[in-house]
Amino acid sequence: MARSTTPANAARTVSPAKAQKGKHAADDAPPSAPGGGAFYARTLLDRHGVPPTERSRLVERVLGLNYSAAHRRVRGQVAWSIEDLEALARHFGETLYEVFFAAARMQADSATLVAGDLRLKCQLWPGPQQTGRPPQGGLVATRDGAQWTVLVARDDLPGPFYEVRQLLMEPKGAYGARIAVLDEDAGVNELLCGHLRRLGFRADAFETIGALRQALAKLPYDGYVLDWLVHGETVASLVDDLRAADPRSAVAIFAGRDERGEAVAEIADVVARHEVRYFSKPLDPDLIAAVLSRLIAASTRA
Repeated sequence: MARSTTPANAARTVSPAKAQKGKHAADDAPPSAPGGGAFYARTLLDRHGVPPTERSRLVERVLGLNYSAAHRRVRGQVAWSIEDLEALARHFGETLYEVFFAAARMQADSATLVAGDLRLKCQLWPGPQQTGRPPQGGLVATRDGAQWTVLVARDDLPGPFYEVRQLLMEPKGAYGARIAVLDEDAGVNELLCGHLRRLGFRADAFETIGALRQALAKLPYDGYVLDWLVHGETVASLVDDLRAADPRSAVAIFAGRDERGEAVAEIADVVARHEVRYFSKPLDPDLIAAVLSRLIAASTRA
């Protein structure tokens, strides 16, 4: 089971960075260190492609602040409260968990957990190199160049060893799950399907709603990643049918800024009625895979 990556120091107010010098620093000036509110806000804005020149205006509008107060938050000179971050996350159709998770993944290293014959891909947050031999039975990390391996400590293991501060493995129930990816853009399909397959999913690409419906007539999928607008048609009715057939299936929809347009209210209605996840372009394949893993694992336990 995956451990929570929500930072332990995410209290009701997220500490600000020291004020930056100069009166006219850009919105993309270095934010506070990981754990600070400006850091999480910046990772969220980065993932959704908000240009640095537009960030203060966006925060001004979303949080209902004056421009000066919004600008200081973007630069990390004023504390972000949890409520501030939650409001910004909601604006992009995300939860705080997704914001924290995505930010944490940016700081992790890919690793392989080795236990007997078992080999599992995971995300590692390594600590400092250990000075003595670790106690037997505990987890330790070793590295060969950029490759990290996590092992159960024993006397015959060669060092050096590094502390395992945190380890994240995707829920086992998601391994091998069948995922349908729908987008009229073959490049997007290739990106998402390729990434999902590398993580152990069985992903199939579809470029039309009709093609996906034909496949569903034979066998449903465990999860769906759907572009909101495909060849001029929205996936609203498709999502209705997916939920009617299986209320527990993992469904995520995404849209670009030009696709959302005047359809924001309709998208919000579908998300609310069917409890589907929503992502904005540019897409983060790691985040989509993590959300699918959790939804599928939850559905298998239901």
